[in-house]
Amino acid sequence: MTKMKKTFFTHMLFFISLLSFGQSGFEGEIVMETRTAKTNENATVVLLIKGQDSRMNVASRTPDYNSEYSIIVGGNGATLISEGKVTELDPAKFNQPANSNMKLVSTTPGVSKNGYETIQYVFSDGNAEARYWVADEFGISYEILPAMFKNGIPLPEGGFKGIPVAVEMIDEAGAEKSGQELISITQKEVPASTFNRK
Repeated sequence: MTKMKKTFFTHMLFFISLLSFGQSGFEGEIVMETRTAKTNENATVVLLIKGQDSRMNVASRTPDYNSEYSIIVGGNGATLISEGKVTELDPAKFNQPANSNMKLVSTTPGVSKNGYETIQYVFSDGNAEARYWVADEFGISYEILPAMFKNGIPLPEGGFKGIPVAVEMIDEAGAEKSGQELISITQKEVPASTFNRK
């Protein structure tokens, strides 16, 4: 459980960046690959969405350990499931105004990324950067995130038009701290039992 916690908030960031699918009526599965430089971790993240319910299944891999866990978010709050244990997450910890120090510094349309035509958004706090490549070809609109999920996440005014197909977090030295890549989006029926919390 301790090792899993090292990667929890990295994956929570990526989960947050896609939560607006639930707001748009999308039902199905989104698969992402993520990477984190500090822990030399790569992970496969499978996000299942049905209405206002979302479940993120994470299988992470590092040279020292592997871990698997799930986060379920819905009308009944947020739950972490790991190593057979169910932990309720306190929504009050996330229910704060956005406090990211990063400001939008550039918007570049027509950038090709991973086979998609995207708009690249770059945010900076004067040192570190957050780079998003957003594609608008899925017929799904990115909406403003619920307050409990947007704490510390940089967004342009009004949110994104489309969804991120890639994200890079860059440190003060210009090196990548973490990143994500969209692997697939599949619209399909997701059973309600997917969101059982036991």
